[in-house]
Amino acid sequence: MSASPPAGGRRTGLRAVAIGLALAGAAGAQVSNTDVEDAPLPSAPEVLARLRAGFPDRPWLVNGQLICRDADGVVFKTLHASLRLDWKATPPAASIALADAFGGFAGQLDITRPEGRPPSLVLRRGDPPEAVPAFDPGSPAGGSDFAWADLALDFLWWPGGTVSGTEMKKSRECHVVDLPAPGGSRYQRVRLWIDTREAALLQADAFGADGKLARRLAVKSLKKFGDRWTVEDLDIERHPGGTRTTLRVLESRIEGGPQPAAEPAAVAPVAPVPAPAEAAP
Repeated sequence: MSASPPAGGRRTGLRAVAIGLALAGAAGAQVSNTDVEDAPLPSAPEVLARLRAGFPDRPWLVNGQLICRDADGVVFKTLHASLRLDWKATPPAASIALADAFGGFAGQLDITRPEGRPPSLVLRRGDPPEAVPAFDPGSPAGGSDFAWADLALDFLWWPGGTVSGTEMKKSRECHVVDLPAPGGSRYQRVRLWIDTREAALLQADAFGADGKLARRLAVKSLKKFGDRWTVEDLDIERHPGGTRTTLRVLESRIEGGPQPAAEPAAVAPVAPVPAPAEAAP
């Protein structure tokens, strides 16, 4: 049986989903504009700015796995992932390191996002690690379905875009945000579903240069670590082909905060993401 978090925990957890990791819903889904006459839709930059405002003020540390499955659902590779997300730093920064099942170093991506300038994405490999020349951020991360730029949540900083309307996704009302990709991206555009109340990214579609769906990312379940609800399973699926990689969070904490217990108390994952509590009469 699924366990639902209390209203306050639910709010914290959904913001953590947005912080966490993310890319891509149904390309032909119809967008509802039923609320447009009652309240003007926000702009795409406003929606993304509100999402980023929910990031922690201190670095967020995440340890987990990338579980790679073929089109038949058979696991063929597991990678260990370690993320340090410092999106409130000046400039915003992050570091994502991957290792194979035997602990062998698979690469580390260091990201900085200086204001008014293009982001810097530097991949390091080897022993000692050295920067990879002519690095392509669209290349697969450790042979998974995630590209390095996907793990960096690059699209959350893309300029421009439009809010097409609102649509229900995972029992939540979401703003539907369409973003044209900047020059140099392997995608043509990305469509995001962002919870209207919690400013949390729940799903995203990335479309290739041919206009067809290339990657689909969706939050699958939540789990409680200490007093924090956070993403437990995040899927990215390749189209066409149907291969899938799941980012499974095993440990999550704020840098400088209390150390997690050796064996966090297991809580049944929440899937789909729970609907908001009804307002009291």
